[in-house]
Amino acid sequence: MGIMDAWKGGRIIYAYLIWVVFKAATAGGLYDAMNSLMEDVVVEAGKNVTLGCPGVTENSLVLMLEWRANGMRLLEYKSKSTTVVQRTEQNRMSLSLKNYSLQLHPVTAADSGTYECLVNNRNAPEAVIKLIVR
Repeated sequence: MGIMDAWKGGRIIYAYLIWVVFKAATAGGLYDAMNSLMEDVVVEAGKNVTLGCPGVTENSLVLMLEWRANGMRLLEYKSKSTTVVQRTEQNRMSLSLKNYSLQLHPVTAADSGTYECLVNNRNAPEAVIKLIVR
């Protein structure tokens, strides 16, 4: 069977489509903190802090988004609605819908840790933000 026969039978197209689907499905990969960019943010206790969602701009199409701190879900945005998962005392946490940044007001020592912004069901964040409260 020659290349033309395989082409006519659609085998090459079928194999190519399988390859494309496989590459798209594995593009996010498994989360590996060692391979993610780390951004340090240092702030004084009692001040307000805004953590930008790495890789997201005002022009990004965001259908769903999740902020995590130390592996725990903090809040999620879906269908133009924000749900705070982890309640903080005096509701100190909010999401800016302009650029999907996480706002903590005021920040406390207990807020120190690693923060991740996951967009549109991605497995891994563009970067991990390490918040250091002094």
